[in-house]
Amino acid sequence: MNADACPEGSEQSRPAIRAEMPAITPTHIDSLHEVFGLWEQHDILIILADSRSVLSDQAEILDRFERSQQSRYITQYARCRYAASRTLAKLLLAVILQENSPEDIILEKEPTGGIRVAGEDSVFLCVSYTQNLLALAFAHSRVGIDIEYIRPLALRHIPSLVGAICGGDPGEPQDWTTFLQHWTAMEAYAKYSNSALWKMLQSPQAGKEGYTGSYIIFDSIVLSLVTEEPCPPHRMRCVIPRLIWGDQGE
Repeated sequence: MNADACPEGSEQSRPAIRAEMPAITPTHIDSLHEVFGLWEQHDILIILADSRSVLSDQAEILDRFERSQQSRYITQYARCRYAASRTLAKLLLAVILQENSPEDIILEKEPTGGIRVAGEDSVFLCVSYTQNLLALAFAHSRVGIDIEYIRPLALRHIPSLVGAICGGDPGEPQDWTTFLQHWTAMEAYAKYSNSALWKMLQSPQAGKEGYTGSYIIFDSIVLSLVTEEPCPPHRMRCVIPRLIWGDQGE
């Protein structure tokens, strides 16, 4: 999720979501090779990782375009996050697609910032960040994901957006968990529909397609998903690869 400035939106653009959020308990896996079996058994596979801990010696996985894109980020923090997401995505896709090498995976950027696996319609990918936490959602059909640590955000520059989520009140939200539930649902839908967030907020039809679910992780993170079909909990799996996880969630 990124709370950058957006043009004003309308209340009717808010996606409908659950009043209460169930909890997701991620499980640890010891090897990325376990991902293939999990992928075969589930509709959606969510991978959580500390972006600072993604294997730094895998830099050669990035292609020339990705290295160029990485260099355009101003801060080391942003460059690390970008490289971590692309590196981990390629490592996992090589397992899911049974490719010989992650370097064979080509990721294409959509105009609105989404990611598409070139030449593949059997796996869909969506990425989200919050601070150093990286989340990748792999699905058998179109998917949108957004995550956010539960904490106050600096949203004074977008009072109309805050008002749209909070029922017309542009002031600071009284309940940040509920606010972030709505916020991440909107962000996830923007990724799902491959639409710019500000355009989505102005559209009366926004949120009409797909199915939205919001969840709590570690009692400190809100995660929202938008999918083409309802995804019951037993068809979704959230995992943490041990070798690329820092001290979060332990």
